[in-house]
Amino acid sequence: MTKKPTHLHHADAHQLDAAQVDEIAHLLTLAFENGSGLSQICHAQGEELRRRLRFLFRAGFALQEAANQPILSITENTQVVGVAVIQEPESHFPLWTQIRWLLQVSLNVSPTVAWNLWQNLRILERNHPPEPHYYLTG
Repeated sequence: MTKKPTHLHHADAHQLDAAQVDEIAHLLTLAFENGSGLSQICHAQGEELRRRLRFLFRAGFALQEAANQPILSITENTQVVGVAVIQEPESHFPLWTQIRWLLQVSLNVSPTVAWNLWQNLRILERNHPPEPHYYLTG
């Protein structure tokens, strides 16, 4: 008789805690820095790519918060091990919030990156499914 390994893990999901923002931005940076579409849009490498990604994630969290959209962090003990950035059905980001976000990206990353992100968002918007749905954006 073979005994199954007993690797039981317990993780909790909860709304983003403001104290976790840097930790979660770092976790997402590690996840997206190698070969992701977002890393390609950033047009940078090494530490500059990581700086740009961290900024984009922090700015994205503020955009989510302004639209009252959930960001769930997954913790094991007290360490963040995952994150889910969700856009709920039929939710929209306020236009002025989007403009402020684009200006921040232009000033803190680059105008080219802001333009590329804006174009990608427009493509996603044009291709929304007609029925209500959730987006898992990060």
